[in-house]
Parts: sequence; structure tokens; C-alpha cells
Amino acid sequence: MDKNLQILEAAMAKLRAEALEELAIVDLVLSAPASMGEEGHVDKVIKHVKAAMIAENSMNALQMYFVPQQEQAAPAPPAPPEPEPAPEPAKVKRTRKKS
Repeated sequence: MDKNLQILEAAMAKLRAEALEELAIVDLVLSAPASMGEEGHVDKVIKHVKAAMIAENSMNALQMYFVPQQEQAAPAPPAPPEPEPAPEPAKVKRTRKKS
């Protein structure tokens, strides 16, 4: 594996872990606000959500700008049109010969 790609993957993994940690704290504050101490719960939620979003946005920026995108296969050429059915031969009226 390319060394640069390993570094990018490690950086993205670290940022993802940071985002998950911050969101876990938000979940904890929302599920048990009494155990969180004196700091305002609203401010604490905002602080940790912002930190999670910074980590996620940073991870997305690395993905978008630095991780090589896989080349997409060229689309298959369109199928040739189906041939139109041959016209039916004209019916010839046969007349009876009078004897």
C-alpha cells in the first residue's frame, strides 16, 4: 500500500474516532444531564457537537481532496437498434377461372 495513502487513512480514522467520541459525550449529556456537573447542558451539547462536526468535515475534506478516486469503467456502448420487422408481402387476390 502506498505510504501516503496509509497516512491519509490513519488521519481519517483518527478524525472519525474524535467525532465518535464527541457524539458519545453529547449522547451522555442528553441521557443523564444530572451527572454532568454544573456546566450548562446546552452549552456542553453545542461545544461537543461543534467539535464532532469539525472532525467529520476535516475527514470529508481529506477524502474529497486527497484520497485518489477509483476510476470508473467506461459505460457500455448503447445496444444497436432492433431491426424493424420486414413488411408482409401484399396479398394477391386470386380469381377463379370460369369454366
